[in-house]
Amino acid sequence: MKNNNQLSNIKILKLFYKSFFYILVGFFLFINCESEEVKYKKALMEYEKKVEQELSKNQNTNEIFMTFKLGDTKQTVEKKFRLLIKQNKIKADATRELYYVMDFFGYGLFNARVTFSADYYDNKLYKFILIAEPKQRLSTSSSELLFNNVFHLYYEKYGFPQFFGKISDNYNPRWIENNREIRIKHTEIVEEVRIIYTDKRVEKLADAKEKKEKEEKTEKLLNNI
Repeated sequence: MKNNNQLSNIKILKLFYKSFFYILVGFFLFINCESEEVKYKKALMEYEKKVEQELSKNQNTNEIFMTFKLGDTKQTVEKKFRLLIKQNKIKADATRELYYVMDFFGYGLFNARVTFSADYYDNKLYKFILIAEPKQRLSTSSSELLFNNVFHLYYEKYGFPQFFGKISDNYNPRWIENNREIRIKHTEIVEEVRIIYTDKRVEKLADAKEKKEKEEKTEKLLNNI
């Protein structure tokens, strides 16, 4: 009977230590995740200060991708696309979607299909997005390989980013020069890499306009209730 009690006590003790171990592991995982998020937010705040410093120079850097520039009118952007199609630098598929092929190693070993998105404020280009998807699914990490290659291209041209911003599996490096921000956005869940060119000065105006329109729309809906 005594031996049975001792065995029972040992089992309870083992269960206690096992539970304590899992609680401790969970606690440290929570602390690490929290500290990663805190570090990310602090780095982002420092970067936002850097953006304000750059904007205070009142200088513009408008060069982005190929011949496109921030501040181009919608008509100018369309004209440039037509010219690039004639030069066979950009193609149009059967659905008339425009795309560009990034070939990283040559010989088509690993390349990406890049499509485009453009946002305008007062008919002037202030945001230009390249959406790159790997054409070859080499492995489950094709999008990470794509990110690494895209990042290397921009690192070679612009140096180390002022903000790298990795949290969990999301990469978010950014470069700022005067009004122009270049941001590479990669989320492992989504098999794509986005390269976002933004005029940060104009973005403030666009965001303020959008906010005002939403408030007016909400107010109108409330008045009609």
